[in-house]
Amino acid sequence: MKTVEDVFVARMIVLRDMKNVTQVELAKRLTGLGKNFYDSTIAKIEKGQRRVSLIEAALISEALGVDLAYMTASDIPDDIRVHMESEVRALKRWKEGL
Repeated sequence: MKTVEDVFVARMIVLRDMKNVTQVELAKRLTGLGKNFYDSTIAKIEKGQRRVSLIEAALISEALGVDLAYMTASDIPDDIRVHMESEVRALKRWKEGL
């Protein structure tokens, strides 16, 4: 069973991909919001090597343009579902071309 933190991190990774935000860019956005972050910190969070505090989760959500409830909801938001379905279709097309 996934924890709320697992859901948050998974959404963080997908949203960064959907919005073409690098770890470096996200760290810069967070620093601009008043929380000193480095791209290595983002990488550690995404790899499960570092936990996220509630304040950090709220700031990461803001930096990605969504609210914290979106990042932690048990249901998969429509935009993420559509994005993932598109990624799966692209992967299938790529595999067919091999």
